[in-house]
Amino acid sequence: MERELESKPREVGRVYLYLQLAPLTFSQALPLTGSYTFGRFGTAIAPLGDINQDGFNDVAVGCPFGGDDRGGRVLIFNGRRDVSGQGLVLSQELRAATGPAAGMLPGYGFTLRGGHDLDNNHYPDLIVGAFGVAEVSVYRARAVVSVDAGMVLTPKILNPDDRQCRLPDTNFLVTCLKVKVCAAVSGVGIPDSVDLKVELQLDWLKGTRGGVKRVLFLDSQQPQRTALLKLGHQHPRKCLTYTVYLRAYILLDCGEDNLYLKVELQLDWLKGTRGGVKRVLFLDSQQPQRTALLKLGHQHPRKCLTYTVYLRAYILLDCGEDNLCIPDLKLSASM
Repeated sequence: MERELESKPREVGRVYLYLQLAPLTFSQALPLTGSYTFGRFGTAIAPLGDINQDGFNDVAVGCPFGGDDRGGRVLIFNGRRDVSGQGLVLSQELRAATGPAAGMLPGYGFTLRGGHDLDNNHYPDLIVGAFGVAEVSVYRARAVVSVDAGMVLTPKILNPDDRQCRLPDTNFLVTCLKVKVCAAVSGVGIPDSVDLKVELQLDWLKGTRGGVKRVLFLDSQQPQRTALLKLGHQHPRKCLTYTVYLRAYILLDCGEDNLYLKVELQLDWLKGTRGGVKRVLFLDSQQPQRTALLKLGHQHPRKCLTYTVYLRAYILLDCGEDNLCIPDLKLSASM
């Protein structure tokens, strides 16, 4: 029992975890402490199996009088490699979804049962009992999907004098390169269809600073493109390839030789647009979207990251020994 003051006991409940090191040999106790006063944390405990398929077993702990509404809570703790040093990870706090009062089932979390796959999706599920209304709630674990996204530029160096592409409906030649974006999903029991929204923004950093975009897509002559990748169990990997070009009339500054490309990935995108519940989540965050940063250069021409990707390409500039670019613009007119 904790005490805020000597006269104010704060009974929050505690569960002790002992790791078996050898037959009949256990580690020192690892405490899991509740957070709701008189919530009866630890009234029920249920092994869940590996609900997130990370190779470590998880556990649920009931707190039937927890929450500001005293309606009860169930806390999900995930195992990890260094449990003895870092303890379990609190990943979710469940509350009643329905009941006589909005969001309440009296005594929710008084009994727990887990570790069994009720819907045959390769993930163990959880049953939560609420003695106050003689009801149970069934939680079916959703698939956890790992998404790998990568981008490759060809060529990796843009030479403004090497013009091999033709602008649509013109005879104007421009410097261009190929942008190939690939995404792959993996996981246990992933759905047959995982909709991944891909958004490409060319020269992204230039746009955030109010500058003029220096590269555009060749077919649309726009700096952004959105596409939908349909991945899943049958098609775990797909790629998109685009041609982009360097705008010939943009003044190149020798100190600004980087191109930033932004890729934004959203899992199960169509499901979200229709108001449905996302069926798949990212492995570490348990969310349907993620932001990350990827930098490429001469020394590291190819890298892969998960979720949102920023990619850098280089513009080859011949500015002389003083590294100062002076525009050489010639105009002629006749009447």
